[in-house]
Amino acid sequence: MIKDSTAGVIAGSYFTALTKLLSSNQNIAVNIINSIPAGITITTDLTCKEIRHNRKAVEFLRIRPWDSFSHTVCEERSVKLIHNGKEITPAELPIQRACWNGEVVKDFELEFIWDDGVRKISVWNSSLLYDERGSIIGAVATFEDITKYKLAEEKNHLQKAVLDGINRIFHEALACETREELGKTCLQVAQELTQSMFGFIGEVDSAGDLDNIAISDPGWAACWMPSGSGRGQLPKDLEIHGVYGRVLREGKSIFTNEPAAHPDSVGLPEGHPLLHSFIGAPLIHSGGIIGMIGLGNREGGYSLQEVEILEALSEAIVQVLLKKRAEDARLEAGRLAEKRANELDAVIMSMPDGLTIYDKFGNRIFANDFSRNLCADRVRASETLTAEGKVLAFEELPVQRALKGEVVRDYELVFNSEAGECTYVSINCTPIRGSNGEITGAVATHRNITERKQAEEMLKLHQQQLEKLVRERTRELKEANLQITYILESIKDPFFTLDNQWRFIYVNHQAQEQFSYFGNLIGQNIWCKFPKMVGSIFWNKYHEVMNNNRPLVFEVKTSDTGLWSKVSVYPFGEGISVLFQDITERKLAEKNLRLSEERFCKIFQNSPDSIAIMRMRDNRYIDVNQKFLELTGYTRAEVLGGTPVKLRLWVENKHHTESLLKELSEKGEIHNVEYKIRTKSGNIVTVLLSAVIMDLSGEACRITLMRDMTKEKKMEVEMARLDRLHLVGEMAAGIGHEIRNPMTTVKGFLQLLSKKKELVKHIRHFNLMIEELDRVNSIITQFLSLAKNKVVDMKKENIKTIIETIFPLIQADAIKQDKNIETALDDVPEIILDEKEFRQLLLNLIRNGLEAMSPGGKITIKTFIENGEIVLAVQDEGKGISQEILDKIGTPFLTTKDNGTGLGLATCYSIANRHNAIIDIDTSPSGTTFFVRFKAS
Repeated sequence: MIKDSTAGVIAGSYFTALTKLLSSNQNIAVNIINSIPAGITITTDLTCKEIRHNRKAVEFLRIRPWDSFSHTVCEERSVKLIHNGKEITPAELPIQRACWNGEVVKDFELEFIWDDGVRKISVWNSSLLYDERGSIIGAVATFEDITKYKLAEEKNHLQKAVLDGINRIFHEALACETREELGKTCLQVAQELTQSMFGFIGEVDSAGDLDNIAISDPGWAACWMPSGSGRGQLPKDLEIHGVYGRVLREGKSIFTNEPAAHPDSVGLPEGHPLLHSFIGAPLIHSGGIIGMIGLGNREGGYSLQEVEILEALSEAIVQVLLKKRAEDARLEAGRLAEKRANELDAVIMSMPDGLTIYDKFGNRIFANDFSRNLCADRVRASETLTAEGKVLAFEELPVQRALKGEVVRDYELVFNSEAGECTYVSINCTPIRGSNGEITGAVATHRNITERKQAEEMLKLHQQQLEKLVRERTRELKEANLQITYILESIKDPFFTLDNQWRFIYVNHQAQEQFSYFGNLIGQNIWCKFPKMVGSIFWNKYHEVMNNNRPLVFEVKTSDTGLWSKVSVYPFGEGISVLFQDITERKLAEKNLRLSEERFCKIFQNSPDSIAIMRMRDNRYIDVNQKFLELTGYTRAEVLGGTPVKLRLWVENKHHTESLLKELSEKGEIHNVEYKIRTKSGNIVTVLLSAVIMDLSGEACRITLMRDMTKEKKMEVEMARLDRLHLVGEMAAGIGHEIRNPMTTVKGFLQLLSKKKELVKHIRHFNLMIEELDRVNSIITQFLSLAKNKVVDMKKENIKTIIETIFPLIQADAIKQDKNIETALDDVPEIILDEKEFRQLLLNLIRNGLEAMSPGGKITIKTFIENGEIVLAVQDEGKGISQEILDKIGTPFLTTKDNGTGLGLATCYSIANRHNAIIDIDTSPSGTTFFVRFKAS
């Protein structure tokens, strides 16, 4: 039975009875369980290796029922188990949790996804089974198939998301000034709905090529092309081919999750991000293809669902693009009209009277200099034009009368300037009619009659002065009463006040214009007029100020316009006052500054050269990049806040360092100066130093850049050594044979003389001279081996085999000196070399090592592969090589031995050079290792 609840006990008893029935009469039990409309799985095996299912469960789980009404946990198909969006293991299934953990699992939603694409969703409950004695005998789980309900719910959610996306496109299209901005907005919506990484929108031009109007990152970085101004521009006139070309040719949507294998694939342009999946939909208007939208790299690939989304969005994209195209055409027409007006202006600009031409809507389309000068700075906002001392109504203006068909002659108007000057003008205005008799505009001429009118106005001067006194007195009284109102109206930002009942009691001009859609606000409750603000940040902040009687300032970004505002809320005796200030530009500037700092940080940290920033006032490091730490060996914590003197970085003498700092202070920068620094380990490193003085956050700082010149310096020394070696080789080739020839003659005569009886008593001297001649001949032989043009017999050989062949010889030589030689030879491939020269190189290195050691020392010969090179290493246990000798090593005739010739290592370097090999030396007081690195054949 199940020990969970009353219903659980009944169910447990029921399943316990079924379990017994399974043992006694399996057919009846199977029929009963199969008749239950829910899925049921039962196990009486605590290891869950055998689980039984009813027919509903078998159908849902897509397994083959067994005659014994049992089935192991091994699946016939591969299936993923998903709970709350995460994949789970079989051990986390309800029946296993009940059986193994003793859990009672309720309402456990579980999603099955098979490898053939089938997807099902169910809700599970499970609990333990007990026998009559209360012992656990297994577990039972029941579940309900909710796949149809879930799929319908997801479909409704998807449809809503698509509709929201279409509404967003229509809404944001109103704020887009260019087709590129509009295309990017549409592209962003499509990417979000299809969960794509990037994409593009293009239009087909008149030549049948594709012009991109929007490309999203990261595709933009690979596809932009420089314009004449140096700024990026979208690619135009693209050939229609490849996978996206099929969309434009056939006018049908396609998707592929293996673009590279698609039959229409033509590959990707250089630098383009990898494309794992692609979906494209045509943009169709009136049955014709006007462009397309393409997206790429959705996690998990695309399906027909994303095709439906993109096709639904494409209709909205077509509508906004066509609307924008119409707007652009209208703007172009306006520019053309302006050009024609300028041409007409040039013809009649020299007229002595003013001339103005209007279109049929009363818009001025042309005015000559006289008319422009007459009107410039002479029109006030409230009293634009007056005639006979009265303000003219709009329909009474001469132009408006002419547009109605009336011919106006000698009509007098007064133009009032801001300075108070009056210009009297006589106007004639005539309608302009088209070929069909319809009025298409009006033409007006103006003549200045100010002097005549001034004479007439003098008669009215006294009366006007009296009227002026009355007006001034009235104005003073009004100014006294409305002074505060004028101050508030002068505020260029929206400002309003609310009483303690949340009613508007004052709204300035800017606020009234901003909220003009809502009509007159005075006396209206703010929360009733703007119900969407209830519960918003404005609601919370306004109530906070009203309740606490303390001013408060906060910043907010409006979701509909995307603009940032600084909102200042102040309490007063009967309510609060609110001031809005537009801070969008400041926010954008802060964002741009932050992005600029991020870009500088990336360049700074990833530079291949070491960079440090120091304060000028105290020479302390305030930041260094990773390359600086690698070069100096210090940690960031050790460097920051320290100085070069404290870290003992400066090695150069004080005068040289001060000279560089002075030059930097005077010029503001220095470039490519060789300088030595000391690392944390004490090594001296030569760097190429550049520095510049720069103001950072209001403080003068010194930015230094150091490039490690160690490798370059080492290369210079190596080239000088090779030059000396080649020079000696050329000398050897030139004079070696000239010396040998006379020596051969001398040796021959000495041998003849030594055989004469009368000279036998001098045989010991003859032998000594012959031995010395042989020694000279040996030295000359080594000298000749330095020759650059020496003939070598190059063929494929294995250096491990050569070493093993001559090892007994060199081992015997070592034993005579009470020393030992060991080998550690790894298998290495064959390389092209001269075997005799390699033997000479090896013997010279071994003999040098033996001579450098005391009795009991050991030579170790190694072969191995490192970084693609075949390496011979000869290691001794001598006292090491001093730095002075190490700098000159390999120079002919340089020796530290009493009887040495100084040609052994020079010969080794010459042989290595002929084999394109490199000799490296690692020396210390405990011994020296010579590494000869051959390039692989």
